[in-house]
Amino acid sequence: MLYLLRRTPELADQIGLVVYDEGHQFDSGARGVTYELLLTSLKLLLGSETQVVLISAVIANAARIAEWLLGDANLVVDGTGLLPTSRSIAFASWRHPLGRLEYVDPLDPDDVEFFVPRVIEKSILDPRPKKSSEFPRPKNGPSVGLYLGLKLVRNGNVALFCGRKDAAAKICEDAADLFERTEQFDEPLEMSDTHEAERIAALFGRELGEGAPASRSAARGIFPHHASVPHGLRLAIEHAMKIGSIRFVVCTSTLAQGVNLPIKYLIVTSVNQGKDRILVRDFHNLIGRAGRAGMYTEGSVIFADNSIFDDKGQRRGRWRWRGAKELLDASNSEPSASSISAMFEPFAYGQREKQVVRIDAGELHQLLYSDDNAELAGSAELARTRNPNVKSRDFIKFLQERARIVQGIASFLLAHLNFEEEDCPNARWSWLRIRLRIFWLMMCGAYRSKASFAISQRAS
Repeated sequence: MLYLLRRTPELADQIGLVVYDEGHQFDSGARGVTYELLLTSLKLLLGSETQVVLISAVIANAARIAEWLLGDANLVVDGTGLLPTSRSIAFASWRHPLGRLEYVDPLDPDDVEFFVPRVIEKSILDPRPKKSSEFPRPKNGPSVGLYLGLKLVRNGNVALFCGRKDAAAKICEDAADLFERTEQFDEPLEMSDTHEAERIAALFGRELGEGAPASRSAARGIFPHHASVPHGLRLAIEHAMKIGSIRFVVCTSTLAQGVNLPIKYLIVTSVNQGKDRILVRDFHNLIGRAGRAGMYTEGSVIFADNSIFDDKGQRRGRWRWRGAKELLDASNSEPSASSISAMFEPFAYGQREKQVVRIDAGELHQLLYSDDNAELAGSAELARTRNPNVKSRDFIKFLQERARIVQGIASFLLAHLNFEEEDCPNARWSWLRIRLRIFWLMMCGAYRSKASFAISQRAS
């Protein structure tokens, strides 16, 4: 749209309404930078009478966003509590030889409404070196989740959620291995459009190799959907799910990024993304895919790790249960902040991240576009000399995230900024060009200066 307004500036006076979706994405790294700069640019270009609507299912600081975008913090319509689709919440429990599902009140998880008995039963698989002969394994979310998914896929589409893409890849590998070691389970391929599913599986084999775990699981009707899967394959999977050709996906949070799929059962194998727990707002954006309005009349969200429910009364397990309840409460959603202003925050670490390392901006400027791992490691060691409690891996990740933010700004400028000297026919675009140039010079100046990197207050 920004490109259209650049080429046809008179179009701005003809636009009466602009709708922005996924309005909580401002602090999602490089993507958030692009989103923030796009909205800022359009705000300068669009006419003063143009109506603007920003939509998000999981935004916590809507009033502040409205004040920034619309100039009035009161222009907020709150839909909290509106549930267009019936959605149930269940926890796997396995305290007896046969496990069951405990269904709880979505607004009060401590209130158990009913349970479904005898739904989890251990099977013995053909032995293999370095492989467990038991399936599923108690207190193992991916194992129990895969088991439940295979049992439920006959009743509707299943999405098996993992916090990380390597965990999703491991589940696909385990699923392919499972069908080679037992015939006790029906393949999801049998419940799918076999012809269409086999065609997608053939694409996986062509792109990733026939022996790849993702290709082997796809041949059984279980398809991965995460950042490492080629984009074209993800689009094919999304389309096939929408039209009902396939029924089982193993996914990460990529499924929550604006993808509308008809999912009846969302099975959560883990709520952690690396060492961090998934954000509350991202979790609610994800579970919104279960029982999608207009696709299913109801949906179920199932926590597969039975230790969450079974150990909730024990000291060692209370923190898991408390974390699950916090995730289910939408009022705990994190506020959306600016990825651009996040560049100026110091590196925080330690318990509750109360300790910080202040970085010389000149040092950071030298590392922003560095591909030299030794140079990044050297910077991490320098930080460790200031405080030995700093973990090198976390510090390098911090630097790389800041680099992606700056790269996102540079990409936006190069894609949308006209550096030619001739006069622009549209005054508003000329003003935008000047503002972006000034902003770019400010960023360069901030990183070249020797001032402390922890200047978030002044930056805001």
